[in-house]
Amino acid sequence: MPSRWRIRPLIRTLHRDIGYCAVGLTAVYALSGLAVNHVADWEPNFREIHQSYQLAPPLPETDEALTQTLLQTLHVAEPVRETYG
Repeated sequence: MPSRWRIRPLIRTLHRDIGYCAVGLTAVYALSGLAVNHVADWEPNFREIHQSYQLAPPLPETDEALTQTLLQTLHVAEPVRETYG
């Protein structure tokens, strides 16, 4: 029976330390979630711009032709990495 009493302090210590680690990880997880959800409020390099444009009908049939029409109408000179039609 003496071996049972020697292991109990070890179990209590491990339980306490694992609990501290769990609480710490939970706090870090919560703070990082807030940071990700509010990046627009905290990140000075982040800008969101909403603009509307109207194109004269008829629009081109293919995605490539539509992309070229949009780029010409909006006067975009930079190369476009990706489009979604």
